[in-house]
Formats: sequence, C-alpha cells, structure tokens
Amino acid sequence: MFVRVSAYQSVVLYITSACLLLACGSTPQKAEVAAAPKTVVEPKVPPRVEPSVTDTLLDSAEALFDEGRLLSPEEDNAYLRFRAIQILDPGNPRAQSGLDAILVNESSVIRDALSRSRLDEATQGYNRLKGLYPDAEVTKALAGEIAKLRESLRPVRVVESPVRALPEDRIYLDKTALSARSPEIVSQLQDIARGLVDSDESILIYARSDAEGRWIYQQMREGVNGYRIRGDIRIGDPAIRKLAPLE
Repeated sequence: MFVRVSAYQSVVLYITSACLLLACGSTPQKAEVAAAPKTVVEPKVPPRVEPSVTDTLLDSAEALFDEGRLLSPEEDNAYLRFRAIQILDPGNPRAQSGLDAILVNESSVIRDALSRSRLDEATQGYNRLKGLYPDAEVTKALAGEIAKLRESLRPVRVVESPVRALPEDRIYLDKTALSARSPEIVSQLQDIARGLVDSDESILIYARSDAEGRWIYQQMREGVNGYRIRGDIRIGDPAIRKLAPLE
C-alpha cells in the first residue's frame, strides 16, 4: 500500500533530513599542518684580516722604543725600523712620530752631558745624531752649544817669558786618584784654585793627555764660581805649577 506524500510534506522531510545530517554528521577535522623547520641564524663573524707588513713593523718598532733600544744595537733598533716603515709607507704618521720622539730623547741626553761639562760624551752623541738627522734644527743648535762648551773649557794661554816662576811652585797630583777622578783629587784641585783668587797667580797644568788637562782645569774652575783662571796645559807628570802674577 503506497502512501501519497504531498509536495509540501516532501519539502519538510528534505529539510528535516538535511538538518539532521548537518547536526549529527561528523565534524570535519582540521588538517594537520606540518611545522616549518626552525631556521638557526648563525652570528656573522667578520673575516679575519691579517696584519700588514707595515703594521707588524710599527708594533715591533714601538716595542723596541719602550724597551729603550732607540739607537742600539746598531743592527736592529727602533730607529732602523721606523725608517724602514717610511720607505714602505712614506708619510706614515706613526713612523714619523717615533722618529721625532727618538730625536727629542737623544737631544736631551746630549744636553745633559753638556750641562755636566762632559764634552767628549756630548760630542760623540752629537756626531751620531747628526748622521741620523742632518737637517734637524735641534741638531744645528746642539753644534753651537758644543762649540760654546769647548771654548769655555779651553784655558787661556799665557806666555811664560815675561813671568817669573815662584820657588817650590809645583804641586804634584796623585796619578791613581786622578785616573779614578776621585772626590779627593777634585777637592784638592778646587782648594788650589781658591788660593789663586787671592794671589792672582796664573798656572801651568801638567797632565798625561790634553783631555786630562782639560778635566783638571774644569774642576778648578768649578771651585771658584766663575773666576777666570789664567793658565795653559803641558804634557807631563800630573802637577800644578803656579806662576807669578803678570806685572
């Protein structure tokens, strides 16, 4: 037996079936999305820069300067390395600064010797510095200072003919003490010099060498605070010979 269903009932039935299907049907599952692999960012390391030959020389030159090896040993010192840098890199400011510092330091050493009346030491240092810095103004100035000291250490030469030697006028100096430049010989020389201020006598200095004679004269001068001792130097056994004042 067939049951006739009206069109209206068919529509209701369809709608009801559809609603039941949507309500009771399985809920679609979300598709699993594979996680993207993590990207590890490595820190950027700057490329290693190898030091240049110039940089290596500069570092070594400054190290030698700090060690006091400015001009010695002759075969390897701070001056030679700074000069090598100037050849490789003309105008390099660090090299020029190093050379200027050496000039100032060596000039100071020479001036210290001059202040102590060490003429031979000052002259030796000047000759070396002149060979390294021939055009430097300080080198030219040192030449004048050395000439001035040399002149001041040169005794005033006197003519022996118009003077009369005093009896027992020669004071012999101990050779061992003189060679050692001992305080005792310095004191003796300065005592003799102070006696000349009152007597106005001149002297002859006998010494084993010109350098020794000039040293004797300098010690006597230092004992009389600028008094001008008139005298001369002769080669012989170390002694001081007093001469009568010039008439």
